[in-house]
Amino acid sequence: MAEDRSQSNISVDCEQCHRIHRGTISVEYRARQDLGLVFAGPEEVKDPIVPWVVKFECPTTHETASATVNLPVDREKQVTQAKFVISEHGSAKLAADKKAARATPTDSSSTPAWVQDELSHLRSASLETGRTFGSTMIATSSTAVGVYFAILKYVGFGNLGGAIKTLTVLPPVLLLISAATFAAAIRPVLAAPSTLTEFEIYWRDRLATMNRLIVVGMVAFLAAIALAIPIFFGALR
Repeated sequence: MAEDRSQSNISVDCEQCHRIHRGTISVEYRARQDLGLVFAGPEEVKDPIVPWVVKFECPTTHETASATVNLPVDREKQVTQAKFVISEHGSAKLAADKKAARATPTDSSSTPAWVQDELSHLRSASLETGRTFGSTMIATSSTAVGVYFAILKYVGFGNLGGAIKTLTVLPPVLLLISAATFAAAIRPVLAAPSTLTEFEIYWRDRLATMNRLIVVGMVAFLAAIALAIPIFFGALR
């Protein structure tokens, strides 16, 4: 069953008169239809923001114009239709800014073909690159715990005393935190996007979440290494 909602005080940039128009958007929703279940990166639950192109009649030129607006959608519904009704229009933008924007060359006209091919490859392989790096760092962090204790025993754990002896427990703890964080970064999450737009939003969210967890894991790993080095030198004295 379709459901109508309205959002007032929405501003759009008119491509015809280059003014800011304000008005109300009437949005029609319906129950979402799944495209299928997919696995991706770690979960970050939030309602998606769907970009939607609305068409309207410019009150200045009386020609049809279009603009993109962001519509919040909960996970149980999808947008089927949106109408924009103008209530007021604001001041014109600077002509110089518009001319400068039009004069900016597009990527497709000036970028070599190999660059676009490489970009396409990086986009398609981005999640797999993150997973491969996460898997490597899980193995590295886990192995580093045993290496740490072996080196500490070799250089002389008994030579340590006081506060520095207490600190010897921190590097392995940080390494375990690092391994756990990398495991969370590459953990697959089951989801069911209902449109290609929602799938794109879902994909971007997974990449962003994976990147944040990888950064946290790297910080913990590097902190463990930085702390282990002075402990080893302290044991040599």
